[in-house]
Amino acid sequence: MRFTRRSWGLVAAAVTVGAVVPIAWSSTADARQGHPTVITLHWKFALTTHDLPPTGPSSGDTLQAHYALTGQKPGSADFTCTAVGANYVCQGIIRLHDGDLYAQVGPLDETQPAAIVGGTRAYDGARGQFTQVELPHDSGTWAISLQH
Repeated sequence: MRFTRRSWGLVAAAVTVGAVVPIAWSSTADARQGHPTVITLHWKFALTTHDLPPTGPSSGDTLQAHYALTGQKPGSADFTCTAVGANYVCQGIIRLHDGDLYAQVGPLDETQPAAIVGGTRAYDGARGQFTQVELPHDSGTWAISLQH
């Protein structure tokens, strides 16, 4: 995979198309019955890369992104990815006022969503996945689907 600034947004999730209805996370009857709860987060990010020799994506290269989250659920998120051969393995923390979500993806596959593998406080025990829509100017939205 060729890694560019534009494709960084794909590190954390696969690109998707469509509208998502924002719903606050809670232990509702729907969530207990296995129906996912969806959280929509709007973001803008800044990218830092560390390219070890040889030039271009190679084992040991790292990428870090900091996301400012805006909208109804403001917060921040940080992701780091490490190149392993031609693939990137990524992990991150999505920080919201009522708790954190932990995400992992690897190897990076732009056609697949990223995994939510846990959380804290209001998101304790959270599991699920998320996808994104990338917008101009290093911004976009994440649609986080949680099972509790």
